[in-house]
Amino acid sequence: MKDKAKWLFMVLLLVALLFGATEGYKILTSRYGALNFQETQDPEEDPEVERFEVPNFTLLDAEEELIEFQDLLGRPMIINFWASWCPFCLEEMPYFETVYQEYGEEIQFMMIDSIDGSRETLAKGKEYLAKFDYTFPVFFDTELDATMAFGIQAYPATFLVDQEGYFVAWINGMTDEKTLRLAVDMLLDK
Repeated sequence: MKDKAKWLFMVLLLVALLFGATEGYKILTSRYGALNFQETQDPEEDPEVERFEVPNFTLLDAEEELIEFQDLLGRPMIINFWASWCPFCLEEMPYFETVYQEYGEEIQFMMIDSIDGSRETLAKGKEYLAKFDYTFPVFFDTELDATMAFGIQAYPATFLVDQEGYFVAWINGMTDEKTLRLAVDMLLDK
């Protein structure tokens, strides 16, 4: 009888913990929303803050020509790392397309497909893109130079970079159109 009481107590405790975690998540999400920016500190506000420059890396463009990151500097950037096997990446792409259509002249968009050679290949990335009419600039990280430079461990990952090549902020995980518009405002205000 004591064993049954212990098991019942453990099950009830587990249910209570799961319920509490779920309700806590709902409260925090409703309070703080989906905005998940992680801003770097502004050196103008605090001169002691060190700015972090994006290291140079090489990618293939849509025509499979080599291009270096430093050659794209001059405008603020929104850099998104994605893969065709990632459902969250694919879900957010229409938001990037919408915002790119509005701000593509003012902001350099870089949609970087991380090619690992097995789970993601150049052929798989191009096959996915061929299904849609996306017009944003797509790059292929066939040597994983950019992926390693940014320390990508999960997809999608989005970074905001100023016109000089310094990190401004990043977005953890999947984003939405509202957050991308806030990112544009942040980049254009700098």
